[in-house]
Amino acid sequence: MATVYKAIDLVDQRPVALKVLLPHLTADDVVRRRFLREARAGMELDHPGIVKVYEVGEEEDQSYIAMELVEGKTLDVVLEEETLGVQKVIDIGLKVADALAAAHEKGIIHRDIKPRNIMVSDERVKVMDFGLVKITEATSLTMKYEIIGTLHYMSPQQAIGAAIDQRSDIFSLGVVLYQLLTGILPFEGDHPGTIIHSILHSDPLRMEELREGIPVEVEQVVFKALRKKPQERYQNVAELKSDLQRVQEMFRGEPAQLIATDEVFEEQVRGIYSALIGRERELDMLQDRLRRALGGEGSTVLVKGEAGIGKSRLVWELGREAKKAKSRYLVGQCLSGAEGSPYQPILRVIRSYLELKGVKDPDRLRAFIEEKAPHLAGRMGVIETFLLMGEERGPSLISREQLLDTAYELVRVMSRDRPVLLHLEDLHWADPPTLNLLIYLARNIRGESVLIVGTYRPEEMTRHLSVALDKMRREGLYEEIDLERLDKQQTRGVIDSVFPRSDFTETFVTSMYGDTEGNPLFILEMLKLLRNEGRISQEDGGWRLTSDVVRTTIPEKVSDVIMHRLNGLTQEERHFIDVASVEGRSFQSDTLCHCLKFPRIRILRGLQNLEQIHHLIHAKEREYQFDHGKIRDVVYNSMIPELRKEYHRLIGEHFVERFAQKEEYAGTLTYHLLEADQEEEALPYLVRAGEYAKGLFANEEATGYLDRGVDIVERRLQLQPTPHLQRTKLSLLKARVAVKQLTGSYDEAREDSERIRELAQQIGDQQEVAHALVDMGNTFKSKGNLQTALELYELALGIWREIGDRGGEGKSLYSIGVVHFNRDEYELSLRYCDEAMKIQREIGDRVGEAFTLSNIGTVHCSRGDYEQGLRHYEETLRIFRQIGDKRGEAGALNNIGAVHYFRGDYEQALVHCEKALELHRAIGDRANEAGTSTNLGAVQYFRGNYDEALRYYDTALRIQRQIGDRHGVAGSLNNIGKVHHDLGEYDGSLRYYHQSLEIYREIGDRVGEAGTLGNIARVHYERGDLDPALRYSQLSLKIEREIGNRLGEADALCCIAAIHTCRADYRAADYRAALGHQEEALAIHKQIGNKAGEWDAQHFLARVWLEIGGQDRALEVLEEAGRTAQIVGTKSMRAASLIDAALVKHFRGDNEEARIDIEEGLRILRELGIVEAISEALTLAAQIETAQNHDRQAIQYAEELLGLAADKGKPQYIARTHLILARIRLAQGDLDEAESHAGQVLEIAEPRGMRELLWRAHFCVARVLLRRAQHVPAR
Repeated sequence: MATVYKAIDLVDQRPVALKVLLPHLTADDVVRRRFLREARAGMELDHPGIVKVYEVGEEEDQSYIAMELVEGKTLDVVLEEETLGVQKVIDIGLKVADALAAAHEKGIIHRDIKPRNIMVSDERVKVMDFGLVKITEATSLTMKYEIIGTLHYMSPQQAIGAAIDQRSDIFSLGVVLYQLLTGILPFEGDHPGTIIHSILHSDPLRMEELREGIPVEVEQVVFKALRKKPQERYQNVAELKSDLQRVQEMFRGEPAQLIATDEVFEEQVRGIYSALIGRERELDMLQDRLRRALGGEGSTVLVKGEAGIGKSRLVWELGREAKKAKSRYLVGQCLSGAEGSPYQPILRVIRSYLELKGVKDPDRLRAFIEEKAPHLAGRMGVIETFLLMGEERGPSLISREQLLDTAYELVRVMSRDRPVLLHLEDLHWADPPTLNLLIYLARNIRGESVLIVGTYRPEEMTRHLSVALDKMRREGLYEEIDLERLDKQQTRGVIDSVFPRSDFTETFVTSMYGDTEGNPLFILEMLKLLRNEGRISQEDGGWRLTSDVVRTTIPEKVSDVIMHRLNGLTQEERHFIDVASVEGRSFQSDTLCHCLKFPRIRILRGLQNLEQIHHLIHAKEREYQFDHGKIRDVVYNSMIPELRKEYHRLIGEHFVERFAQKEEYAGTLTYHLLEADQEEEALPYLVRAGEYAKGLFANEEATGYLDRGVDIVERRLQLQPTPHLQRTKLSLLKARVAVKQLTGSYDEAREDSERIRELAQQIGDQQEVAHALVDMGNTFKSKGNLQTALELYELALGIWREIGDRGGEGKSLYSIGVVHFNRDEYELSLRYCDEAMKIQREIGDRVGEAFTLSNIGTVHCSRGDYEQGLRHYEETLRIFRQIGDKRGEAGALNNIGAVHYFRGDYEQALVHCEKALELHRAIGDRANEAGTSTNLGAVQYFRGNYDEALRYYDTALRIQRQIGDRHGVAGSLNNIGKVHHDLGEYDGSLRYYHQSLEIYREIGDRVGEAGTLGNIARVHYERGDLDPALRYSQLSLKIEREIGNRLGEADALCCIAAIHTCRADYRAADYRAALGHQEEALAIHKQIGNKAGEWDAQHFLARVWLEIGGQDRALEVLEEAGRTAQIVGTKSMRAASLIDAALVKHFRGDNEEARIDIEEGLRILRELGIVEAISEALTLAAQIETAQNHDRQAIQYAEELLGLAADKGKPQYIARTHLILARIRLAQGDLDEAESHAGQVLEIAEPRGMRELLWRAHFCVARVLLRRAQHVPAR
């Protein structure tokens, strides 16, 4: 507005500040005269807190003011340099208020109180530029916002050009005080329109959120000054000064009785308001759940009821209670159709919280996470993708579970700061991703200070919500409140609450109740209509009905009432609300400005009328909303279709200008363009909307966008087959193939891939043809059709080579190698992978190289060559670390741990798996965190550390339940069942196995079903229940053969062989069946080249031959097993082979050689710490020594076995050891000791149903009793 110079007054010889009006303003006669008039008025002010105006004049067409020259700094400079103490701010506020009081006494309003107009020097504070803003006020908002810097400090009345008085200066001083105390402005926005919206409608953040140590009394004073309505502020500066002085006295220890009270923090009641009637029971229940949440016991409550029944109002009342308890009340609004985007309600809540904390860009986000949630630092890419912050999104996002868990962790961060009441409104409109996130939160908040309350209309329930509620109901994740309509008495309560001291007749109440049927929205809308039409009027402080009200026909539906109210709008107001309804339930003033071409001030005043006079809309933080979804629906549906379509076109045009580059708006853009019949313009946004939804694992939404796009483009192609449309169709189909593959819709993915192939061939794009062939191959591979997949990959390989695409060639070679591995064709797999890796290294494809190395490692391990497998996995690990791929690094560590596990190096297995677990946790990969916990449990289980194994398995089970991984839950239940099985807790084991079996059958996992049936068979086998054991084994074998799982088939055959062997032991059953099944299992392992399985089969086959007395054949098989063990190279196999050989030698009578083999085998097994194998070896050693009458040595082995079994808590081994000791003592003639040990066996075996051990123990006791009766002497 003016330029300021430091000058000397030649008359008075004093330094002055000379303010000269800018030339373009001097040329404006109106502005010039007002400048001089207002400046001369400022000369009347003589106060130590006001900069003195010495002279006002004109010289050579220049207007100027000569003012007192004040040394010091303006407050805006001070703010940049330091953070002021609270008491210092109060002192500044008092001095500014004192200056304003002096001006107001003379009728002068400053109009531009801001830090730049307040000078601070030592203890002095001076206010500058009184009245000068009035000069530019008329044009500042309607032209180009020339006083944008001032805009933040304007009162609501000043912002919309309404009449102002001294209370406007009080508001501006409140803004200054707020900024001095917190460091931020109370009302902000991206541009002038949003700043004005914030001033008019937003409540400032509580100061306690922004800075610690600000007394609530200080907040009360500032918030009183910032009230929107002038009549609710301090009415004059004297009142403000009074409260500021009392706050100063408070700092000196004196009590502060303020004009401002806690009411300044209350949410304002708007329009016709009724107390909450008839919901006492429901509110009590919600308040109880809120109290529990405050104590860290989170829960989820869903409130259902028809439109207008009062769901939102009930939760709003709870929100008021939450605020009083210093909890955060956050509302997430689900939007209908394409108005929303995936996860939007919860996403917006989290973003609002972060903005409250000053987090508005990626740098601040990283700083916030590092400070408040360092455990999430490894997930920054996921957080930025979810919150739509940062430039590059997506690469860090690896699974839906990772995304859901990250959102949950952010909610946890919010609740650790302050308890959270999260209100999710209109869940009947929620998209599947939002519902998935709701389920995830509901599962996991039970130990957090979070209460989720969702509302929905059952009459509008979607299939998605129905499925989600069924799932939540099965898991016991929520409680439900069903809101009923009000009865007649409660209807009367609403009427009396809205119109207190009324004399309405019972007839009127009965009529209202009968016509509205107790629907609260209908009741309130009727009361608004009757008042607006003058049929309810105020008289003598009360309310009365006009004489004809009861005879008037009341509209039959709430929509009719709303239409009556809409008819009372001016034509311009109707234009405003029409455009608003087309944008959606929520809308922005910018949209109205664009569509209607009205000045912003005019739009804002019209919206203010719609809110404050007509009570149809209300303002939110950054936008406006219809008071109820029904109002929006009535407005939208009452427009003629052509007008609706035109408004959609204008809004689409506006959004393209503003949001075309923001992928999260692609769905909204698509919606408006399609509603405007601009299909071709919508096509690129349909592709982007589909890609965006796919990237967030919102697969159903992605499919919807892509299906619509394909439909449009195919219709357009029939009319005009342009290359552009063909390329667009390719993009749509390729995106849809990716979604179909993600969701397991392989047949549909294959069909689309075939269409891509045909289209690519038509346009001569061989690269796209090859891509399509690869995608087709992937679908066949996923369905187990490996031969067709192989043929398609080879066709693609030929094209890649023909067009010289080395990257595509390398990927196809890798895919072919994987297929050969899956077909157990290990040599071919290695050949193709080696060729792929050579190309990947040539072209620098590090990721492809890492995956190929990993597959080569897996092939070597499957062949039993663990050294080669380990070498390739370690090289994979090195690459993933170099390229910073944490997920790949964790996978490589897991693979290395598995190799160490199979080689018997359990310490190294634990070390590598723990490192993998740490990485999975850091990046939020919950599914693989559970998988690695399972691996760690397996290592501990194999070592006999059952408590540790259970700890890891329980951790995996907890995570899998949290993320809803039912397949993983079934697997963990199986693993826990195995531990209980080994501990001899057979009933518990069967319980876990049957729970697992039920889940596998529900989800259709036949592999898991077959494996679990086998485990159940083994429990029955160990208990001696051979008939059910055989039945379950045969069921398992049947499924394994049906699904073509050769490894599973071999395992089932081994189990059946063991059962037949056991039946032969005391039922004279045919050993030939056992041999036949074991031989068949061995043949399968040899056929597929599974050396580890081959050794297992040889190991058990030898045992069968020993059982039937075929020692020579058993030794041949064991020698073959020894050669297999040398190829595989594991210590555990070598030790087991030695034990097997000892057994054969024992049966052949070569006990000395047997003893040597057992001792060597035991030495190796003790090093490895394999409890199961050690126990078996000690049992055999004790049996051999007993057979040779070496009782002392036998007892020594048996006692070591007993100590090991007791230490590991393995009752079956304890029982078997007591049985061995009973036999030894019986042979020695110590009948009392023999009977005691046999009794120990009975105590262990009887409650567990160990039938074989029971039989043997009873047999031993019988022999003791027989010896006593016969007086048979000891050996």
